[in-house]
Amino acid sequence: MSWGIKTGSGIPLFQALEAVGVTEDAFNEVSVPYAGVQAALEQHTVDKALPAGTFYQQMIDAGFTSIANPIREFQGNQPGTLWVATAQGLGSNAQAAEKFVAAMREAVSFYQDPENLQEVRQTNAEVNQIDIAKAPTMFVPASVDFNIAESQSGLDAMSHFGLIENPVTTKEVPWDKAPRRDSAAVNWSGPFHHGRGGCAGKSHTAIRKSSRT
Repeated sequence: MSWGIKTGSGIPLFQALEAVGVTEDAFNEVSVPYAGVQAALEQHTVDKALPAGTFYQQMIDAGFTSIANPIREFQGNQPGTLWVATAQGLGSNAQAAEKFVAAMREAVSFYQDPENLQEVRQTNAEVNQIDIAKAPTMFVPASVDFNIAESQSGLDAMSHFGLIENPVTTKEVPWDKAPRRDSAAVNWSGPFHHGRGGCAGKSHTAIRKSSRT
């Protein structure tokens, strides 16, 4: 099995395998750059892989088949992007940080407004360097809030599988003025645009090569 080098993206796969009784000694882990995952499968270096972002859609277009989504199953609603700063920096620039959070809220509001779907698709196409016709018509919800329960679950998994030596709690991670909520489950609304699914934010998916006749 293959996934990105030192990314931690293998954790949800470990969780999925452990959930069905498969231990780490039952398979071999091969870490390769995400850009090399498709070649690794095509050259039979590995028999399954966990691609990310545009590499996922690229491999689907090339005829590979999605067989599981451990990210969604085991790490749903955990932070996708973390913006970090030093305690000293926040101490002297708290107002700027608060304005940044407000700007991110405004951006998320724009992103989730169905009236802005075409502009969002256009941006997605430009960033991923694809034709807008291939851009998703459905995007996962986004939030600026830090989900405490889900984030702690991810930290616990990192500790369980040995990626961090000393346990960490969510109380130690967020800035004291960072927006947060106990759990995303209390107000989950699901995808907000109808149509063809898929987006870079949820593309960590285990896949294999399709059979061809």
